[in-house]
Amino acid sequence: MRDLKQQQEPKLLSSLTAGQMNVMALQLALTVILVIVCVAPASMFTFKQFEENRHDLLTEAQILARFVDAEYQKANGNLQQTKAQIEKFSTLILRSSTAASVRTNSGEIIFDRNADVRWPQITSVSYSSLGPVELTSSINHRLLPILTFVSLALATLGTGLYVLHRRIVPGWRRSQVAEQEVKQRFTDIASVSSDWFWELDTSLKFRFNTCPAIGSTRRENLIGKTLWDIPDLAPKVSWTRVKSTLANEDFLVLHYQVTHGQHTYWHEIKGRPFYDNAGNFKGYRGAGKDITLRQQHEEKLEKLAYCDALTGLCNLNGMCKKYGTLSEHQSSCLLVLLDLSGTRYLNSTFGFELGNAYIVAAANTLLDRLQNTGVVYGLSHPGSDKLAFMTDASFEQICKKLKRLQNSMVSAGTHQLHLQFCAGVALFSQHQDIHSVLQNCELALLEAKRNGRGSVIFQDEAMLHRSLENAELLNHISSGIENDEFFLVFQPKYDLNTEQPESAEALIRWQHANDLIMPGRFIPLLEQVNMMLEIDRWVIHEACKTLRNWLDKGLMPMQVSINLSSQSLDDKDLIRYLIGTAAEYRVSPTLIEIELTEYKSLSKLEHTFENLTLLHTAGFALAIDDYGTGHSNLELLSRLPIDHLKIDQVFVKQGFNSIRDSKILQNVVQLGLITDVKITAEGVETAEQRDRLRDMGCHYAQGYFYSKPINEEQFRELLSPITAHDLTERWTQQT
Repeated sequence: MRDLKQQQEPKLLSSLTAGQMNVMALQLALTVILVIVCVAPASMFTFKQFEENRHDLLTEAQILARFVDAEYQKANGNLQQTKAQIEKFSTLILRSSTAASVRTNSGEIIFDRNADVRWPQITSVSYSSLGPVELTSSINHRLLPILTFVSLALATLGTGLYVLHRRIVPGWRRSQVAEQEVKQRFTDIASVSSDWFWELDTSLKFRFNTCPAIGSTRRENLIGKTLWDIPDLAPKVSWTRVKSTLANEDFLVLHYQVTHGQHTYWHEIKGRPFYDNAGNFKGYRGAGKDITLRQQHEEKLEKLAYCDALTGLCNLNGMCKKYGTLSEHQSSCLLVLLDLSGTRYLNSTFGFELGNAYIVAAANTLLDRLQNTGVVYGLSHPGSDKLAFMTDASFEQICKKLKRLQNSMVSAGTHQLHLQFCAGVALFSQHQDIHSVLQNCELALLEAKRNGRGSVIFQDEAMLHRSLENAELLNHISSGIENDEFFLVFQPKYDLNTEQPESAEALIRWQHANDLIMPGRFIPLLEQVNMMLEIDRWVIHEACKTLRNWLDKGLMPMQVSINLSSQSLDDKDLIRYLIGTAAEYRVSPTLIEIELTEYKSLSKLEHTFENLTLLHTAGFALAIDDYGTGHSNLELLSRLPIDHLKIDQVFVKQGFNSIRDSKILQNVVQLGLITDVKITAEGVETAEQRDRLRDMGCHYAQGYFYSKPINEEQFRELLSPITAHDLTERWTQQT
């Protein structure tokens, strides 16, 4: 036990404390000094005055006595005067503190002050027998210093008794009352408190305890036992840890579980060591209480924090807490992250109740079916519509098991639904933490979603490397715009009848460092993080700026088409920006064509339809790019004010492989002709393709057969100077 003398327990005294005694002793000493300082000079002064008075009186009495003797000698001559002097002598003697007596020649006392003997009748005869006058002092001069000291001692004693009566005795009585109050207060609090109090001796055995019982051990049986001697006790930590704590800590907080019959309780005890006056360790003392309710509340809070309320499985926090790192006996395992398909549809169509029931049913099915697939360390629901589990099975085993689970029937309430999902799998090794592994699973899951429903992708180094590259590219997009790293190239569209360039498509490129990055590399990344608005604004600005530059150079500009994402077409501010930028550069809207690169389902196209109608009314041409793929359909053509239809290059390349493919391509072209829109075929690379497309009635062609995308300076050479005829024709068209 550590020797901590500075932490001695304060205790009540049965009498005054040392501090109170010191204060009162100091007060008494100061009082005595004050009395001596004040009384001693006064006593000495009084003694001095007394001596002076006594000397004066004796001198005066002796003079009078001699005078009486002289008068006595001449008594016969002046008797009345002698009597007067004798009376004056008597008065003086009686007034003073001097003892005096007068005797006759025969020794008879005729006057004695102390004996109250007064003069007889004074006659002339009386003086004949008058003896000498004797004067003595009633005070012994040697006793005066002693008497002075005695008076000082009595004064000091009186003062001390006064202080004792007024200060020390009441203080002692108050300390006795305070001690009784403290004892009574402790008794009252202990009798009504839910806590109990205890004390351990130096051997850590109970010496005192107010708890009625701990488990099956009653209070009287606890005395002389240590905590680990009591059955039915189980601490949160080992008893070895508790013993170490008791031996090395200055303060003790211990939680332990008590089992009594069919019931389980939790206790908490707090205590601290105490020491004697010499600083020697005497044991521990403290309080304890039942914390069963608090423990239950904490368990509920922990369940809310770490368990999913819907499925009862670990949520993301619980998963990270439980599987933060692998244990020492595990070298590695697989972490599988499943994304359930169709939950959003169920939530929006049938309500969240069915969507939640589907998630719960999927979790129960996975728990049941995965039991025979290696060791499953736990199924978790990290949020949304995802489920995760860890297993020591191989990736091949997991793929086979998940493939059998795909499209299996699950019961969600009264509905029978198909279980469908994508999965991302990552390796979890000892040098990794759960967060990084989950991130890897998310990357694999994202790739699985791109591959389509039912895909299971294992995250490898190549995927991680691509992910890091993509993140780096995204970080440089904004700086690339500021540093003018982006530029436009133009690919002409040729009229199949005149073989002359009619218009052009503006395509974006990115010169980053020494690499030329194509839009197929960074556009999908921007779409994933909703950053297309920034790029689309840049394209609009550069296209209008280029058209204005051609006009200023006196060139006859061609119509330029630009690609805008669906995100931009949904944005009202970007539509205003497009109209405003064209007006700022004094560019006619008819010189700009907007190509729709993506389409939504018609049920979600209403807002986009309003913006497209606004653009078309303002004079901008509208085109559907890559027609024949994605969400393109006949209703889309009928609803939107489309001017131009661009057939995807896939149809052009495959359209001449067989009679069937040729008929499909022919029908696509005829569809455009029926709806009275211009048709452009993309990806034309051969003369044969050009001729057959012209024969089908296609208006324009675009592809490497005519021209690759070229820079602005090269494309400018294709432009002719503006003539008066061009101006007249354009004015006629506009009016």
